Amino acid sequence: IVLNTKVTRINTNLGKIIEIQTDKETYNCDFVICSVPLGVLKAKRIKFIPELPGKFRESMVKIGFGSVTKIAHRFDEPFWDTKIQYFGVNTKEKGRWNYWLNYRTFSKQNILLGLSVGDYALIADNLSEREKKTDSLSVLRNIWGKDISEPNKSISTNWSNDQNFLGAYSYTKPGAKPKDYENLSRPVNDKLFFCGEHTVFDYSATTHGALLSGLNVADKIIEAAASVLSIILLIFFSTLFIFLLALPTKKLRTLFRLSLFVLTFGICGKSISGIKSFEKACD
Repeated sequence: IVLNTKVTRINTNLGKIIEIQTDKETYNCDFVICSVPLGVLKAKRIKFIPELPGKFRESMVKIGFGSVTKIAHRFDEPFWDTKIQYFGVNTKEKGRWNYWLNYRTFSKQNILLGLSVGDYALIADNLSEREKKTDSLSVLRNIWGKDISEPNKSISTNWSNDQNFLGAYSYTKPGAKPKDYENLSRPVNDKLFFCGEHTVFDYSATTHGALLSGLNVADKIIEAAASVLSIILLIFFSTLFIFLLALPTKKLRTLFRLSLFVLTFGICGKSISGIKSFEKACD
């Protein structure tokens, strides 16, 4: 496992081997799972050789990728109805801290989590932490009055400015179709695989959608690896069969058949064991 390393180029045009270039060194592998957010793909932060298929690039443009800004305020004492889980408010600016989640409905923490969505999320992402805190608290004071207490701690997100994400969730733009999400999930030459919430239409913009897409890709790689193994074994045993026919005596052929049986059992046993171990790890 290599951390704090940015992938800059993926080359699948080198035959059986895939070359992955990073900002530190280069790696060679048999399969690649690309799970970067759609925002990173749209920004072309990774160079693909050859270029990704046309349908993939067209669908990538059709599917939107926006931001959602969240800020959590923790208070010493609640000033809101702790039995209500969600609060909604209309503001002059569309999307400005319109939605608040009450943590007291599922924890002992006096926390209100506010969300900014749409175009205002991009505005909120570019505010400083102090400006974001002041801006969101002004919405709360407009609901519960100017005398509400100051939070003892506030934290917020900033997804659109995070260079490893460049946004928060995918969304369906006008003209986009479920087929576009399917196009983003298609492997390239059964070697380069893609997963993430943007590859699953039914569960897009969700954590479980990302998880399910990862499990699906793991299954596809197992199938691809099994196919490659079958070809290797076919070539191997065909070569052995030709060699067997060329042996001069019956005793030698019998001895070779016995050795071949033992070798076959060992190879198949290890292959099946390896695939099952991989499946177990995925589960």
